[in-house]
Amino acid sequence: MLRLAAPVHLKVAAAGRNEDKIKQIISNIKGELSSSQEVGYIVADAYDQHSIQEMVRSTRLVLNCAGPFSLHGEVVVKACVEAGTDYMDTAGEINFAEAMQLKYSAAAKTSGSVIISSCAFDAVPGDIGVQLMHDALSKNGGVPYSVEAFLEIQEGPKGYTGGFGTFQSLLLAFSNRSMLKKTRKELRAAGQRPDLKLSGPKFSPHNLPFIDSRAPRGIYVPFVGPTPSVVLRSQQLLSKEDPSYTAVNDITYMKMPPGILTKMGYAFFGLICLLMSTFEVGRRLLHKFPEAFTGGKISRSGPTREQMESTFYKITFIGSGYSSEKALDTHPAARDVTLKGSVTGPDPGYNATSGILATLGFVLLTERDSVSVKHGGVYTPATVFRGTSAAKRLTQERFAVYSDNMLD
Repeated sequence: MLRLAAPVHLKVAAAGRNEDKIKQIISNIKGELSSSQEVGYIVADAYDQHSIQEMVRSTRLVLNCAGPFSLHGEVVVKACVEAGTDYMDTAGEINFAEAMQLKYSAAAKTSGSVIISSCAFDAVPGDIGVQLMHDALSKNGGVPYSVEAFLEIQEGPKGYTGGFGTFQSLLLAFSNRSMLKKTRKELRAAGQRPDLKLSGPKFSPHNLPFIDSRAPRGIYVPFVGPTPSVVLRSQQLLSKEDPSYTAVNDITYMKMPPGILTKMGYAFFGLICLLMSTFEVGRRLLHKFPEAFTGGKISRSGPTREQMESTFYKITFIGSGYSSEKALDTHPAARDVTLKGSVTGPDPGYNATSGILATLGFVLLTERDSVSVKHGGVYTPATVFRGTSAAKRLTQERFAVYSDNMLD
């Protein structure tokens, strides 16, 4: 953010609850600052509501990285909505994002505050990518049908160790499934989860491991991360704004790691974590011994620098649709348009996530008057940044490099 902000003279401040640590962080990055650039700081604590209110009143945009958001995020969202301050976070907790939509959409519309969750690896590359594919399929009278996304994480020789904060968020997401179901029911009753207008025959995604010749070689399974839910919310929000909007059938798959033993290990530890997250004692054990219950794939120290530098992600998008309404009416089962695109980027957990948040924050600050939403509210990345320079800027910064045909 500092590098992006300097040429256009945007002021940046760091915020946190420990003043000494904030000052130390600022001191550590002084070498990256231009001669005229200064970084301020604000002492703010999620448990001190007044300090949060003072923070949000002093800025145009808050970038929130302090999770788990289900525990610490709402107080910041509430303060931003009340102050009319824009807000973005890296939350992968779908229950949090959708609860904020239910609670604060109306108030944010009144105050003019734009609230956007999931501005990280989960779910920006996929969410914006699906929207780019949708819009490409819709050009020149086309009718979109589906966008399938194939995610692969390319680890280096040292593998990759996930961070504990992300693990905490996943546990909260697993344990709050019943609450999420209730929230979605209330969102539907409030008209915020409308039925989608879809084209063609019923879409049938894969539910079991499979191989697809259209995607990079490997075995794929349905992706259980937040991206599919964020993409669905994007389609619903766009449909709410425009009842004539034709949505796409979307599904995200993830490539399983190579080696039968590795595949079995992922499945085993994933099942263990899923089962244990459903009761309090299990969650406490997972919280206390993350390395043991994940086979070392999660640690409190997170990935090493070497692991981050040698890990990359890639999402391959396969879109299909019809060249015209006539083609749809004549042969609904035979899509006559197929598009293929991709997005790649660095280590998803740290480098991509921090870079994506900062880049989108910069776009929101510098293109606030041209974003696709015309009033405040609680949104997704794709609904806000559709039609802006966001995808090209993410590509330029190398945090989410979209293929050229997706940027045309």
